[in-house]
Amino acid sequence: MPQRRSSDAVFRYPRPGGANDDGTVFEIAKTAHGYASTPTTLVSFNGDNGWAPLGTLIADHHGDLFGTTVLGGSGYGTVFEITGNEYEGRLRLLLALKAPQSW
Repeated sequence: MPQRRSSDAVFRYPRPGGANDDGTVFEIAKTAHGYASTPTTLVSFNGDNGWAPLGTLIADHHGDLFGTTVLGGSGYGTVFEITGNEYEGRLRLLLALKAPQSW
């Protein structure tokens, strides 16, 4: 499901995709006449910072986005945060799972 920041931009993270085909997070900006026809890539995963994003992006009250990947990082997925304005994504890994976690 798409996520929206306060700017009403739409964010998705499909897989495969991105520069390394490991997945990406992109934004479709809101314009005066609807939405931009071309998405802006905020993050392109490379395995070290995650692979195969999965689930829904969550936005906090600052507009920062949070999400997860199935694999990558230390091998068993990541939890990440994207900060910055609508056109400039900065990825910060919050957690890189080292072994399968039991829930």
